[in-house]
Amino acid sequence: MNEAPLPTAKPCLICDDLIQPGSASYSTGICRLCKEALKEFTTARRRKK
Repeated sequence: MNEAPLPTAKPCLICDDLIQPGSASYSTGICRLCKEALKEFTTARRRKK
């Protein structure tokens, strides 16, 4: 029987931290900390204008 390989942790696109499969960040490829930082950055830029 040919079983699908288990998903392995993959590195974040920004900081290279490993993201565990099954976490919400896994599909985006960006870890939670980076996502929070990006959100802060974009809202700060919007407020500036």
